[in-house]
Amino acid sequence: MPPSSPTGSYSAEQFDLIRAFQLLAHAEIEAYLEDVACSTLTEALSRWKRDGIPRVCLSHVVLHLEFRRLPPKWSSGSQLERVEEACERFATYARKKNNGVKERNVMALLLPIGLTIRDIDATWLATIDSFGSGRGEIAHTAKSVQTPPDRDTLVGAVDQIIAGLEQLDLELVRLPSRRLPQRTFIWANEISQELAHVQSGPR
Repeated sequence: MPPSSPTGSYSAEQFDLIRAFQLLAHAEIEAYLEDVACSTLTEALSRWKRDGIPRVCLSHVVLHLEFRRLPPKWSSGSQLERVEEACERFATYARKKNNGVKERNVMALLLPIGLTIRDIDATWLATIDSFGSGRGEIAHTAKSVQTPPDRDTLVGAVDQIIAGLEQLDLELVRLPSRRLPQRTFIWANEISQELAHVQSGPR
């Protein structure tokens, strides 16, 4: 990354370095969100297997399944098999199908593991959405028709995003411990995607 220019003027080579920073920062932020979402869910699953107490994480990932695409074996599987299937499907999406850090990408990674919109700072979400859109322009538009990136604005946005990720991480560290309320049942449809009673364990 070139040093900040008081006039905002940069050479073609320096603009290329700024663009490279934008692409690499985007890739790292995207990888972090994917990894932390999967690791949070994995920890919740491990704790449930140890103590038999269903977690908020697991209920959300089960409810976010697309029930019209569930395999025939779903309805005859054990509770443990269903929850593991839900976790595996989420991990596949996060690691192989997610492509970006726009608002819709962030929501698709965080809501299914138990966070709510109230847990996510709206200003931070707008910043990362704008950052994701800017990356798309750099990656998918010919350089000759791109608006040159503003170096200082870009650095400021990345700093804001990282600060927001630090706060988000605090929420995610606590998330695997959050238990379902007593005597709560979770289900999605007539073929039963329930997580089960809070007092029952994996079967």
